[in-house]
Amino acid sequence: MDNNDDLLKNYIESQKRQRELIEESKKRRDENNHKKLSSKTDHEKTDYLKDLKDYLKDVVIKNPNDKEKFQEIKKRVDCLDLASKCENEIEKIDFIDKDLYFGVTGDAEDDTWYDMKYSFLDKYDLDEDEYEFVFSEIEYICFDKERFSKHDNKTNTEFKKIIPNLEEFKKSFKLFLFSYYFDDEPHSTYRGEIEWIKDTW
Repeated sequence: MDNNDDLLKNYIESQKRQRELIEESKKRRDENNHKKLSSKTDHEKTDYLKDLKDYLKDVVIKNPNDKEKFQEIKKRVDCLDLASKCENEIEKIDFIDKDLYFGVTGDAEDDTWYDMKYSFLDKYDLDEDEYEFVFSEIEYICFDKERFSKHDNKTNTEFKKIIPNLEEFKKSFKLFLFSYYFDDEPHSTYRGEIEWIKDTW
């Protein structure tokens, strides 16, 4: 009986070890696939930025009078380049605060911007009045930039009643904004904005 118990125990141990080996192998394979995919994505980003810079040189040669279009795309290419170098949450938030460029066409007032805000606020349980207030004041609260309307302390107080953890809300919004506009390369929303300017200006 003891002999049978030992055999069964050894069999169970060997099966367990075999499963562990399979899992380790699968994990290594997944990591390698992720590295290859990341490398490919980085390569695509580099190629696209190079193509844009070549395009800008071409614009200068073919349309020397079209300085406004050249400057607009150049600023956006620089912005996209900076975004592509952000590797963690701190860098992404810092980029949103200091380097995000939406230009003269007013991306922060178009349908894509509104869609981004709708998507972000969907995860909050707000009643109709709260939603309307947060939606209309989110730029002022999160960015406090002069391009957005200025308010007094009443706005801040009202916002904190609805969103008590304001700093976490700001962080979450900025990370969501970064993801919405700059993730999904080579098909990012921000890249789409650049292509739109190229095609329509």
